[in-house]
Amino acid sequence: MPEPLVTIRYYDTPEEARRDQRILGRAGITVYVGGGPRGGMRFRMPAGEIRVPESQAERALSLLPPQPPNLLAPPEVPSVCPWCGSDRARYAGAVARILGFLGIFTAASLTVRRHFELAALVGCCTVFAIWRANIGGDLVCANCGRQWRPPRAAPEPEPEDEPRSVNQPEE
Repeated sequence: MPEPLVTIRYYDTPEEARRDQRILGRAGITVYVGGGPRGGMRFRMPAGEIRVPESQAERALSLLPPQPPNLLAPPEVPSVCPWCGSDRARYAGAVARILGFLGIFTAASLTVRRHFELAALVGCCTVFAIWRANIGGDLVCANCGRQWRPPRAAPEPEPEDEPRSVNQPEE
């Protein structure tokens, strides 16, 4: 019976998958590339993936260069509301999208009715509301409706230079 295959990495473009396929092929690892042109960022699906036999997965991962972090992935949301204990927290950005659609629709309908000053005012208020909703990165509980700011990770301390002796000449 053939050995089962495991997917070790997903790719946004087929070219990246083929590049890593060549690296693993040169090392003597059996590689299968899946996916195709229908994926990619357009459909938020991977455009390619690499599969290897289960016994060769660790060696294959050690040969590949580290994969950059996915910047388009949604950030992790803390799972519990501090007030009601609900696990239905979401970022307030969804509120900004709703405000944006309503504001654009209202400004467009006012423009069609030739109320240009009012349309400009609604447009400015819409931009301000979207900016205000997105600036904080606050979380909203879908159960109780309260907002809170998630804890931020402490910045990594910068490595200190090695101490030099007083008698050591500067280079």
